[in-house]
Amino acid sequence: MKNTRWSVPPIAYLFFTIALIWGGNQIWQYITQPHQINLTDRHSSGERLLIKEIDSSEKREGIKSFADGDYDGAIQHFQASLQDKRNDPEGTIYLRNSMAIHKVGDPKKLAKIAVIVPIGSNTNIAQEMLRGVSEVQMEVNQRGGVNGVPIAIEIFNDDNDPDIAKAVAKEAIHDPQILAVIGSNTSNATLAAAPIYQRAGLVMVTPTSMTRDLSGIGSFIFRTTPTSQSLATTLAQQIFTVDRHHKLAICFDSQASDSVSFKEELIAEFARLGGEIANFTCDVGVANFKPDDAIVKAKNSSADALFIVSHIDRLPLAFQVAAANQGKLPLYSSPTLNTFQTLQAGYVVSGLTLVTPWQSSLETKVNSFADRSQKLWGGQVSWRTAMSYDAAMAIVTGLRQSNGTRQGLQEALHQPQFSTEGASSKVTFLPTGDRVLQPTLAQVREVNGKWVFTPLQPPTAVGGASPTENRMPQRGSVVPPAQK
Repeated sequence: MKNTRWSVPPIAYLFFTIALIWGGNQIWQYITQPHQINLTDRHSSGERLLIKEIDSSEKREGIKSFADGDYDGAIQHFQASLQDKRNDPEGTIYLRNSMAIHKVGDPKKLAKIAVIVPIGSNTNIAQEMLRGVSEVQMEVNQRGGVNGVPIAIEIFNDDNDPDIAKAVAKEAIHDPQILAVIGSNTSNATLAAAPIYQRAGLVMVTPTSMTRDLSGIGSFIFRTTPTSQSLATTLAQQIFTVDRHHKLAICFDSQASDSVSFKEELIAEFARLGGEIANFTCDVGVANFKPDDAIVKAKNSSADALFIVSHIDRLPLAFQVAAANQGKLPLYSSPTLNTFQTLQAGYVVSGLTLVTPWQSSLETKVNSFADRSQKLWGGQVSWRTAMSYDAAMAIVTGLRQSNGTRQGLQEALHQPQFSTEGASSKVTFLPTGDRVLQPTLAQVREVNGKWVFTPLQPPTAVGGASPTENRMPQRGSVVPPAQK
């Protein structure tokens, strides 16, 4: 009997190949594309409560009135709410939005700016950013708005999450009233959303993203904070030339783009100055990170200084390293640790020196931004508030100098002669969208029983200044800003 073999028809191979390609593509899309994100409860101009930590019956009544289109009632309730909680930036923005609508009679006639902040993951940072934007809205609308049109602020919450940041970007670009975006907070979120804004032709100005990967990423992307290179250079000079530490241990967070970027820039500048980097890896972003082991390795490597940083939403990781250090090595950090949360750590971070874009205690003139902000909010504001103020001022000035469109704003910001007054210095942009701004330094100290950031005078030359030219201030003293 003849032996027969069963064979698969060629057409079956074709269908199998197509199915395999299609299935693989679907799996790839599932992995790489963010899942559907409901943004309904993540944005508001006044119709919903986003910052649950600042709540009151009057604020809720104002929100209800706003949602119902009763802007007179909203104004009354928001004003009453702010009598008790004057430092509420969300309530202040909602009040100014209500007043703007009341003035023009139609919400669609307002010039809108979107502000992307991490309300869900870091409420304090979100409020710091909103305060700066709120101040610009107040100042501009009191003077008649932008070319006679009041500005309104729409708040978005992206939780510092790259996927949510992308979803927010897709929402914002389709609202024709939104002429510009301020945000995001972290470099991870900003880098994720930037290509979307770039493709749509919507200006994004980030006040707080430092990563070098943002430089030149697109002609519609700007920032008002200095780059990580500028900040790291100032800190490296302080560590090596002024404080005379020549072997530096570094603990960073591999899950935070700005942390990685800052670490690499710090290593490059410290080596250029003649310093040495301790030869071990301390990554607070890995699972089962052990801060005690990191300190042992730092000491065994003969390091005489320690740089620590983490993602802004994971600051306790950096504090754990500082606690394990027990004052053995001098501590240094980036602007990420310039937070009220750091001051709450107290003795754990005593003596920590960090570089920062701006320091309120350096601004001593009457009616300076720091002075006005303290009177408005009832306390000192942070560098994030100042840089957010600068971002909003740049957008407002650009709109005034253009035809009030998205494209016109982008062209105005790229003009070589573009300049506007910021919190403490002029805001101008390089062709890359970066800003040139001299960083400053601060140190955590206890003054009259209270932990504060005390300003230090930064090194004055690229090659570093001598220690006698940059003496550390006495406990509780205030050093005037370096001469430019």
